[in-house]
Amino acid sequence: MAMISFIAGATGAQGPTGAAGATGAAGATGAAGATGAAGADGDATAYTPANDTHWVDPNPTTIAAALDRIAAVVSVSGVTPIP
Repeated sequence: MAMISFIAGATGAQGPTGAAGATGAAGATGAAGATGAAGADGDATAYTPANDTHWVDPNPTTIAAALDRIAAVVSVSGVTPIP
C-alpha cells in the first residue's frame, strides 16, 4: 500500500460580515417618583458670594437681597425698568 501525504494550502480570504440584526423593542418607562418638598423662598435661602469683590459691602446674605441689588443696578435704580 502506498502512503499518500497531503500538504495544507494557504488560508483563504475572510468572507464578508453578515448584516446586523434588528434592534429590540424598548422597555417600558418606570413610574415617576414622588414630588419632593418645596424649597425655601428667596428671602429664606442663604446666599454666600463666590467672589466677595463682586459686591460692595455689606454682601447680600439671601438670594432675594442679591437679586434686588442686581435689579437695582441693571435698571439704573428703577429709571430703566427691566423688560
